[in-house]
Amino acid sequence: MAYRSVFVDGKPQRVGYVGDLKVHPSFQGSRVALKLTQALFGYAMRQDVDLYFCVVASGNEKAFSFLQGRLGIPPFQFVGRFRVYEILTSPNRLSSKSYEIEDTNVDDIHEVCRLCNQFNK
Repeated sequence: MAYRSVFVDGKPQRVGYVGDLKVHPSFQGSRVALKLTQALFGYAMRQDVDLYFCVVASGNEKAFSFLQGRLGIPPFQFVGRFRVYEILTSPNRLSSKSYEIEDTNVDDIHEVCRLCNQFNK
């Protein structure tokens, strides 16, 4: 679990991100995932955070069923799909004209942060 500052209704708010719960194949089908989830939920309820989110890959039925509230945690709500353009860099040139990609340097950090914050509001 990680905590981030994000914009909710245009206002900065601290939210929790839940990610990458994996159970070793030797322990799949045991109560390990349940116990980890219960411990995580107990910790989360002691934080001053009202909103938690996660990203689940399309087709990951185990994760989707896990988030339905069957383990004593409130069910997560589906809010939409995220399309990932590129996770890792690629030597291939972009074929889309929808994006403008440029090199930056350390002097651009304030403008990049301003742009991101304005967009995320």
